[in-house]
This record gives sequence, C-alpha cells and structure tokens, in this order.
Amino acid sequence: MSGYPEPFQLEIGDDADGRPRVTVRGELSYTTAPALDEQLRALPGPGAAGADVVIDLAGVSFCDSSGLAALLSAHRRARRRGGTVTLRGPQGPVRRILRLTGVEVLFAIEDAGSRGVPRADAAGGRG
Repeated sequence: MSGYPEPFQLEIGDDADGRPRVTVRGELSYTTAPALDEQLRALPGPGAAGADVVIDLAGVSFCDSSGLAALLSAHRRARRRGGTVTLRGPQGPVRRILRLTGVEVLFAIEDAGSRGVPRADAAGGRG
C-alpha cells in the first residue's frame, strides 16, 4: 500500500437484475462528488428497468459531506420516480458517515458480495 488514495473512478453498467449500476472507487469528496452526481443524473428515468439504481461503494475509501449530498440527491430523484437507491458494500468511513448522519435508513444496503439481495436489517430492504 502506497499511502496515497486510490484514483477516483466511475464505472457505469447494469446489475444482474437489469438495474443501472454505478461503481465508485477511490475517495468521494468535494472534488469528485460532482462527477458522481452528473453520472447519476444522466441515468435513464423510469422505463423497462424502473427507477431503481445500485451504487456500488465497496471501493470507496472516504466520503465527505459532498459525497453524502450526491447520494442523497440520487435518493430524492429515485423516490420522485417511484424507485429506490441501493448502496452496495459501503465499508469503514463510508458506512460510518451514513450511520452517524442517520441517512442509512433512506437506502437499501447490500453487502459487497451480494448481487441483488438487500440485507434484511436495511430500511427499504426486502427481508
């Protein structure tokens, strides 16, 4: 490990069940959150796949208030469209900021290894 943060990367694709998936790697901060927000805004609206979206955070090492704001913005947009945002694999500091700010309950949370099965203890999840 070099001690330097992993470069920020976004990957857009589809989950196994057809939901749009945005995979995020690196630090989600005031310098990188606008790129995530832009990608999430560009996702198609309701249609064949509905308004649900998966944001894979397993590779995110840090999240500040700007990153949190991008996630909350995605939640509000999905909710207006009748959908949900599933956060996959939030670890360490990311999980902590979600918990400490109380917004964890707004999202379905999946473990990093799961592919479409929300944890039963997450609000909005299916048990």
